[in-house]
Amino acid sequence: MRLSLFSSSNESEKGQAFLIVVLVMVIALTVGLSLASRTVFNLKSSTEDVNSQKAFSAAEAGIEQALQSGTNINKDFGSINGAKISQLSVIQIGQNLTSFTMNNGFPIPQDDGVDVWLTDYSTDSAQLYTGSPWSGTMTIYWGTASDVCNSDPTKNTQAAMEILVISGTKTNPSLTRHAVDPCSARRTYNSLSSSQAGGTVGGIKYAYSYPITISSGLTARVIPLYAASPVAITGTIKFPAQGQFISAVGTAGTTQRKVNYYQAYESLPSEYFYALFSPK
Repeated sequence: MRLSLFSSSNESEKGQAFLIVVLVMVIALTVGLSLASRTVFNLKSSTEDVNSQKAFSAAEAGIEQALQSGTNINKDFGSINGAKISQLSVIQIGQNLTSFTMNNGFPIPQDDGVDVWLTDYSTDSAQLYTGSPWSGTMTIYWGTASDVCNSDPTKNTQAAMEILVISGTKTNPSLTRHAVDPCSARRTYNSLSSSQAGGTVGGIKYAYSYPITISSGLTARVIPLYAASPVAITGTIKFPAQGQFISAVGTAGTTQRKVNYYQAYESLPSEYFYALFSPK
């Protein structure tokens, strides 16, 4: 009986030792797999970070290429880093459209004018106003329903609008000024015209509007007063191009990065407008 009990106890200890060994092996295997998984994840993340930077550089290179050539391209970015420009598009803003948003939809800063080209733009100053002058009704939309008119500039969010229109001919241009304010309290001392109800342009609602009839228009400048404001333009006939929107996609491995670039045409010097100013 004693021999039998000793043998049973010895086998039990062996069984326990086997279970401990198996448990240690399971733990070691779990830790090993966890470390391997983390290593693979870190390597993958590192590769994706590198590819992301390469793809971003390729997209930026696409923007530069488009700015230089003004055309769509699709080519290898470089054999060293393996990235490429997989997509590049150049869209003319406002061209052959009767409506568009100014400043790519962002608010125009207070007292900072943005030009609306009513004839074809040219980088050659000698070729300005060579296209057909624009004639029709141009309506300016701005502001939001939450705008607040306040005498305290730090609390005021409601913008008035100044519109300068150059019309006529290249050799004999003239300028007409329009100044509009939706705030009745301010109009008691600034003597500006009242605005009209706004509307929706490009899916965006604007609180105020002001139509201007233009004959032989060459260019116009829109200037928010008292506050910054988003601005949109509509017309009874189509407008020439106002600038270009460039979108480039860079690809490296399976990673893609996209860069968008908005380029409005250069504005005329402010002195040019005020040199022509002749109230009508």
